[in-house]
Amino acid sequence: MNQKTPLTRSTPWQNLVKRQAIALKQLKAQLSRERRRRKQAEARWHKCQRRERTISYPNSRASGGTTAGAVGCDCLGIALPGSDTQLRDILNRANAAIVSFRLFADGDWAYEYSSAGCDRVFGYTAAEMLADPHLWLSRVLPEDRDTKIVPLFEAFFREESVTVEYRFRHKDDSLRWISATYTSRRDEAADCWSVTLVATDISSLKRTEASLRQYERILSATPDGIALVDRHYRYLLINRTYMTWHFKRREEIVGRSMHELLGDDTFENIVKPHFQRCLRGEIVQYEAWFDYRTQPRFVSVTYAPYMETNGTISGVVLSLHDLTQLKRAEEALQQSEERFRLLVNASPVGILQTDVQGNCTFVNPQWLKMAGLSPEEARGRGWSRALHPEDRDRILREWNETVRAGGEFSGEYRFRTPEGRVMWMQGNAVAARDAQGNTTGYLGTIADITDRKSLELALSTALERASQAESKLNDVLNTAPVAIVCYRLDSALHIEYEYCSGACERVYGYTPKELTADSNLCLSRVHPEDLESIVLPNLEAIFAGNRASFEFRFRHRDGNWRWLSETLASRQEGERWIVTAAIADITDRKHAEAERNTLLEAIEHSQTCLRTIVEAVLDGLLVRDREGNIQFINPAAIDLLGLPPDEWQSYDLGMFLISGDSTEVDIATATGDIRTLEVRSVDIHWQDRPAKLIVLRDITTRQAAEAALHKSEAQLRQKAEELQIALDELKSTQTQLVQWEKMSSLGELVAGVAHEINNPVSFIYGNIEHLNNYVNDLFLLIQNYQDNSPQPSPKIRELEAEIELDFIRDDLPKLIKSMQVGTERIRAIVLSLRNFSRIDRAELLHANLHEGIDNTLLILNHRLKARPDRPAIDVIRHYGNLPNIFCYAGELNQVFMNILSNAIDALEDKIERGQPSKSESENLKIYIKTKIKKNRVQIKISDNGLGIPPHVKAKIFDPFFTTKSVGKGTGLGLSISYQIIVEKHGGMLDCISHPDRGTEFIISLPLHS
Repeated sequence: MNQKTPLTRSTPWQNLVKRQAIALKQLKAQLSRERRRRKQAEARWHKCQRRERTISYPNSRASGGTTAGAVGCDCLGIALPGSDTQLRDILNRANAAIVSFRLFADGDWAYEYSSAGCDRVFGYTAAEMLADPHLWLSRVLPEDRDTKIVPLFEAFFREESVTVEYRFRHKDDSLRWISATYTSRRDEAADCWSVTLVATDISSLKRTEASLRQYERILSATPDGIALVDRHYRYLLINRTYMTWHFKRREEIVGRSMHELLGDDTFENIVKPHFQRCLRGEIVQYEAWFDYRTQPRFVSVTYAPYMETNGTISGVVLSLHDLTQLKRAEEALQQSEERFRLLVNASPVGILQTDVQGNCTFVNPQWLKMAGLSPEEARGRGWSRALHPEDRDRILREWNETVRAGGEFSGEYRFRTPEGRVMWMQGNAVAARDAQGNTTGYLGTIADITDRKSLELALSTALERASQAESKLNDVLNTAPVAIVCYRLDSALHIEYEYCSGACERVYGYTPKELTADSNLCLSRVHPEDLESIVLPNLEAIFAGNRASFEFRFRHRDGNWRWLSETLASRQEGERWIVTAAIADITDRKHAEAERNTLLEAIEHSQTCLRTIVEAVLDGLLVRDREGNIQFINPAAIDLLGLPPDEWQSYDLGMFLISGDSTEVDIATATGDIRTLEVRSVDIHWQDRPAKLIVLRDITTRQAAEAALHKSEAQLRQKAEELQIALDELKSTQTQLVQWEKMSSLGELVAGVAHEINNPVSFIYGNIEHLNNYVNDLFLLIQNYQDNSPQPSPKIRELEAEIELDFIRDDLPKLIKSMQVGTERIRAIVLSLRNFSRIDRAELLHANLHEGIDNTLLILNHRLKARPDRPAIDVIRHYGNLPNIFCYAGELNQVFMNILSNAIDALEDKIERGQPSKSESENLKIYIKTKIKKNRVQIKISDNGLGIPPHVKAKIFDPFFTTKSVGKGTGLGLSISYQIIVEKHGGMLDCISHPDRGTEFIISLPLHS
């Protein structure tokens, strides 16, 4: 029995014990010194522990049994003495298995004692256990053996008492749960540890716990709130849903009375009477509205008696079933039925109902009004009296076929009222069926389509005209001076054409088919110098998202070099860019510019020559005062008149005293020659006295060439007029290009910014709700900690004071709410930016002008707010009832932007110039009024600024005219606005301004395009 039994060296737990033994040998000397101080005969007593587990179920308790016994090596011994027969009988009759063995430092052990309880716990007798030391360990479940049994040896060496639970394969091959307590003591004399094992079978307890957990999961999974209450109104058991109904934790409900939880009024007037009836054996059920957190809930409450196995009622099972959705559905159904009744009576569509034979059983007032019949006349087959005689047979035949087939009816026919009025009707009917699919009748509707029939002919004519207009539009596009080309461009500058307008043949000299067939044709015909320095760099700029506009030389099919102007716009699609190009032939413009420059050079040269002539040959100049005396005469005049100095004063100048334009005078000189003089008289002041300046020019020799000069001048004037016309056309084209570039760039920029802002804002907006839920969960967790640990450590209290936990709990929800309001504000601004830009709405469409004005004001809101140097600008809107009009919405938004920006500039200029008093500065206002006037939409935008001077007002719509300082205005805003309103929409744009009273712009647009 005491023989040391070596264990198999290959077992993993044996190797672990060996390693632990080697590690503990270093402590052996110290342990030996401590053990010598003890008395070898000292009695050791071990406390007997009993674990008792209470199952949370009414009137039931389960005991886990003994898990430790007062058994030690000293009382067991190698062999129990005969005088300990009573102790032996007690150990053998115990439900627990008691085993004693010695554990040596090298990992081996030797059994000393096994009680008869081993047979009941492990299924093996004490003799079988002592005979095979490997038997017990081999029957432990492998995963429990490695994780729970092997680590025990380290506790044995430390002389600790350890209790573990593990699974054991019983002799009958069933799996049992074992609870075992190990105690160890160092035996200095034998150089080993004495270990005592007390094990009990807790399989039934484990099964009970599993059943209880399953029962609790079932209760927690049910959507109804369930509670068990004893006869004294105290809660014994509740599920998770019931806790949710009362918004309390389990420990705040279980053990408390219903009176404490529900309050005096509810308990005495509602709960207690039902509870007493239930204790008498009744099942009580009622429905009522209850306040649930922040909103009322409609609940079905059931009280059911809880009976013990002996039939006595020990409590009440209370269940709460939420019927709110059902109740609201019933109320919604009632409201829906009422709305349906009102809808049928007020419907503009005629409604009738028939039985399965097609006899009318119900018609609404609108049907009677259309048919001109009374309800009694429409009953049965009387409804057919309303049919036009020419349509009656056909409709009745189709109706009867529909009734026989049980299908649907649809057709157009005429009604003729008793007064003789004929109306076209669109009739539809469907079969009404019951739950089994059987036809119970028919429900039909009729709609007056007389107007539609009248319009169909007009619509057909309009469609034909629209087709002709579309054909003309294509002809215009193909005959336009600008060629439109669309192609795909990759990073290697490979071009793949998708569309070429018919104007390409005029611009390039090649047909669209030839261009699309050879993608390199255009680039190969570009002038080599322009290809490298102009075209290719602008194509590469497309990849950076920039627009491009440039001019280059192109060899036309006829072999001549032509100047082309090309404007590019692009959008990225995958790894390629979709490029749209507008190409115009500007060769004539270039030639005109060259001729204009040549002409300007010629004029400058002529002026230089003229100055030389004036310096070399002077005109005759005479100054005569009011008394007729000649005050001055130059030598050229003496030569022209042939007068000696002593005859100046006596010379008759009457023929020269003319005013205004010059004239020609023939005179005879002193030598008898006849000369023709060009005379011009101008009023001047000579020596501070009024006088006349007479300019004389001898044009005798010039008259011979005058005819030729007149002809040359006429040619020059004609050429100058042609240049002026070309210059005006160029200026108009430049204005249109600036408008197009500005609107397109602004639309793409605003749409791009709105899109880029919308993505992160949507991300933030979508996560704020989750953040709020997480914060609420964390606050709930903190509250639970505070409720369960009301006396935290001083360090935690200091941390709460340092971070101001109460302030965070109060302020953090407000912070999250502010973030949510902010993101909603940004989302609204992004939507307004997208609506303002209308990058995807460049064509004519029906638009809401009020929406465009509001979006523009939202974009300008930062300029309307108060600033340190001025108060806020008030915008007063008086909107009329405007319909949607057919227009270019994005360009109208640009008009609103230009006018409103100018109004804000005018008010700010008022502050800077006038420096008004405080009472005046608080009245900076912009008024916006809209209304319908004589089939036109009228929009008035006015301000109370300083107004526009008359000489400035006359030029405000001229291109490039501006009164703003350099860098603040281009002078194109109102000019472009005028073109958009007048030329593109056929409207009017007027300006009314009074000095010191403000300015008003009036926009008038046609109501129908």
